[in-house]
Amino acid sequence: IQICCYEGRGLLILDAQTSFNLAKDHAEILITQNEFLEQYRKDMKSMRRQTEEVLQELFSAALAGEQEAIRLLTEHYMEKVLAVAEEYAHRGMLIQDLIQEGNIGLLMGLHGAADAEHGELTEDYLEREIRKTIRAAMDEQSGETRVGEEVTGKLNKLADSITELTEDLGREVSPEELSVFLDMPLDEIEDLLRIAG
Repeated sequence: IQICCYEGRGLLILDAQTSFNLAKDHAEILITQNEFLEQYRKDMKSMRRQTEEVLQELFSAALAGEQEAIRLLTEHYMEKVLAVAEEYAHRGMLIQDLIQEGNIGLLMGLHGAADAEHGELTEDYLEREIRKTIRAAMDEQSGETRVGEEVTGKLNKLADSITELTEDLGREVSPEELSVFLDMPLDEIEDLLRIAG
């Protein structure tokens, strides 16, 4: 049995094979992220960048619902989505997820949202929409991470309790005894035992 730190968020008890698999998966994710970024940048090179004059015309056309204008603006702002996503990288989400969320924000901004303050579609408005959707996705994932940290804490407490009770009783401890000792419902103890393997 090996104890390892998972992204600095708490201790998790793992066997050697699980630890190896996690390390391998992490390496594969890094390769996948690099391949994704390489392809995304390659795709961006084939997209046309617009002049300021053309952008203003496209903003007006997009507000009128013209799909070609929306497509051209989407292509133009792919680089902005990448730049914003890279600002938020290494904060718990994969870069491809950040880019996907940024693209969703961009499309939401282009599909009907006029800047309420100015009554027009602007680059600043689109950037705010991109940032807003990325931050919302990160906040949502952060909530999921906190739940994971809670489970990790309970698993560690369970492991410590099993060790303590086994030493005290001189035998294997039952889920019912753990339930009483930890003052936790039996079904929660059983769920934690299933997770722990």
